[in-house]
Amino acid sequence: MILLRQQHLTRESPRILEELLEMRQPLVSYGLRQFRNDSTPVAAASLALVMWLQLSGKYPLSTEYEDAFQAILNYFMGPSAQRVEYGDVLEKVEPFVTVDHGNNLLHFTSPEVATLVQRESNDTEQSMKMQVAIAKAYLDYLQKDEFNVGCCDTESALMELLGKYKFVETAALWGSHCRSILQRSPQDHAFQEQIMDFLHTPNCSLAMQVLLYTNLEHLDRRFETWDSFAEWITTLPKLHILLHLGLEDSVESLLQRNEDHIKERDVHESTALHEAAKRGFASAVRILLIRDPELAATLDKWGKSPLSYAWENHHTYAFVRLFEAQGNDLWSPDGFVPGNICLDDMVREYCSIKSGLPAESNLNATSISLLKAIQNSQPKVTELLMRFQANLDIVFQDTSLLYAAVERKQDSIAAQLVVAGANPSLEITDSNGLKDPILHLVIRKSLRKTFVVLMESGRLDVNVVDASGKTALFAALDGDDEKESSRLARRLMRHGIDVNRVDAEGSHVLHIAARRGFVSIISDIIFSSQLTTAPKDAKGFTPAHYASECGHYQGAVILLAAYGE
Repeated sequence: MILLRQQHLTRESPRILEELLEMRQPLVSYGLRQFRNDSTPVAAASLALVMWLQLSGKYPLSTEYEDAFQAILNYFMGPSAQRVEYGDVLEKVEPFVTVDHGNNLLHFTSPEVATLVQRESNDTEQSMKMQVAIAKAYLDYLQKDEFNVGCCDTESALMELLGKYKFVETAALWGSHCRSILQRSPQDHAFQEQIMDFLHTPNCSLAMQVLLYTNLEHLDRRFETWDSFAEWITTLPKLHILLHLGLEDSVESLLQRNEDHIKERDVHESTALHEAAKRGFASAVRILLIRDPELAATLDKWGKSPLSYAWENHHTYAFVRLFEAQGNDLWSPDGFVPGNICLDDMVREYCSIKSGLPAESNLNATSISLLKAIQNSQPKVTELLMRFQANLDIVFQDTSLLYAAVERKQDSIAAQLVVAGANPSLEITDSNGLKDPILHLVIRKSLRKTFVVLMESGRLDVNVVDASGKTALFAALDGDDEKESSRLARRLMRHGIDVNRVDAEGSHVLHIAARRGFVSIISDIIFSSQLTTAPKDAKGFTPAHYASECGHYQGAVILLAAYGE
């Protein structure tokens, strides 16, 4: 608390102010911000007081203040200015300026405000200190014992309170200052704790009632009666209060204190996710969905989901997160989602956002959005977008829909794409040249379902080779599981793969099987190849040589018996 000596300034006030005006520019931006929306005499007088305190090191008070203050007011507003009671002014500028009647002194209630209110700086750090000082002063004021009764039961009681405590209406805007602080410093744990402590007091409920009653633009819906408003405000969950105040950076802190807050609804059955979606708070939407994904499908009293509100209010980032959270769950036979919104329109908007394509682009936004959903491992979105008109054979940024699904081991999605008509024979290249054929990749990724669908599709050259000249049969023998390799090899052979095709180094699949010691596969290949002599690689070695060298003597015996080596 900063105590300021009283001084007789009745005659000297204008002269001192004039000198100070010449020395300091711009003046009293803090005071101007505080009262710019109020042109009443009390507000004007309050502004003059704040200006005086900001500019002068000498502070008049009490009976001596009356004449001095009028001189100050005359200086700024002219001699015809309406006379204002000093007591009214003091109420208006609470909690920044109060009177110590016992010592006949004037003081600031907050040391931080006392220091910072004397200057205005564009410096970010200085501005932050100002916001912190103001927010703390507001919170300190609102935690007076007079306000710990909670919400007013009647409108007349609230009006009486507003008349008695002039500053409570301004202090109810505490959330806006806290929001500015947290946006710049979301990890300020001490400040977060102060917000959390205040949130759990009846004083906070009253402040919220004052804010919404005096600022109707903060209300999502109009209330026909006081009773309906009172019922809603008195039962408003704490998460909802934070979101109404724009304090999305405090959502995580509240949930860390008590996870059960996420389940609370207001009297309109609105969840915290509904409130975050209405306001476009993408960060809060993300946090809430991580903690409870099922919130995405909840409906309020009007049958609307959080997604409906994000869509209606054009909150792009919140809309995208909520759309992705539901994905194929949005599908309905009538083509409408909760809120009576056309799903086609919603999908079109989502794809436009995700693809980032300009309107004049010839590329298919749905296809590119589908590709991104696959790459981001979002099966719900993938399944939904596959229901719409996408070009399944689009090649974008060195990959295709099918290739991307296989690369990410999305077996079910890849199989669906093949069934839907995606071309498995597309050649995909990147900066290193031709990528592995899709059949080779499916085998190496162990995608059983996709492998079966590919084999049965009849739209794939089973003898396609990779950059090393290897067929898919070579890929089938790459694994360590002989039983699985045998299953794949037999299926490939049933579909007509050329078992005698050698790779770029002249190796036969028998050479690979011999090195691996896969006895059952050696027997199958010997039977299918119908070779009368043992194949030799570029070094002139037979499969039996490698089987013996690797210690697979049973395989070596079978090979020697087959080819008479």
